[in-house]
Amino acid sequence: MRGAARPNLWALAGAAAALLALCAGVALAKDRLTQASAPLLTSAGFWALAFAVIAFAPRLAQRSGLAALALVGAVATADLAIGNEPNESTALPPEKFDVLRADTKNDTIALLRENLAIKRRISVTASNSRRSAFTGRTPASCTASTTISATIQSA
Repeated sequence: MRGAARPNLWALAGAAAALLALCAGVALAKDRLTQASAPLLTSAGFWALAFAVIAFAPRLAQRSGLAALALVGAVATADLAIGNEPNESTALPPEKFDVLRADTKNDTIALLRENLAIKRRISVTASNSRRSAFTGRTPASCTASTTISATIQSA
């Protein structure tokens, strides 16, 4: 492959190592290094495999383009198969994830529901106050037809 641009593998490896160190630093700062160690090691392993493919594929492509393509495809498939393990984004049934259940006990969902209920109550109260002030009627008797009638009569 004469004249083809060759990536600087050392620069790529340095950037990958810096990113892994940054991720490990964040996990350490959040006191989650134990939980993050397996994903970090998996990432490091696949990055090393990707660098090997980048280094080896051009030589393989000179002999067989199809083999080089199959190698890249196999590594990408393995990375996706292992890296995309089941989670909330994999379209698995909601029963597998508590946060997706209607009766979830998740703290974040409970907070969101509480805030939404408060906003609904405020909105209904404000809406009823505006209607009763506009028509001179109580909110219970205020309908679209009575609002239109009151507007026409006052005009």
